[in-house]
Amino acid sequence: MKYLDHLKELRNRLLLSFLFLLVSFIFFFYNASYLGEFLSKPLFKLFVDSDDKRMIFTGLPEVFVSNLKISLFASFIISTPFLIFQIVLFLSPAMYKKEKKIFMPIFFLVPILFFFGIAFAYFVLIPLIWSFFRNN
Repeated sequence: MKYLDHLKELRNRLLLSFLFLLVSFIFFFYNASYLGEFLSKPLFKLFVDSDDKRMIFTGLPEVFVSNLKISLFASFIISTPFLIFQIVLFLSPAMYKKEKKIFMPIFFLVPILFFFGIAFAYFVLIPLIWSFFRNN
């Protein structure tokens, strides 16, 4: 391939990744309230004595900005494995068979370990952090 053909393929892969990010952002922005409830569950579990468990916003645009942030971060998290997949597809023609044999198991483990890390943060670290800040 010529140099410009490589750049065109890279551009196409990055555009595809950006489109995936955009579609996931729209999906998460539409469902931001459900995602916000899911993310605030570890905090609400600490307040067992309170019947009224809800978030309070003190400014008018805070709800909109919070929904934007939630949907943007969620779309980044979901589209990161897709971006890694596109990078691997771009780099794989340049690799030797020996390199591909080593790289392919790593490629399949990256998204799995990525989501295990997110689950560990949600179920272990966030409750510890919330309880630390609540007790201080």
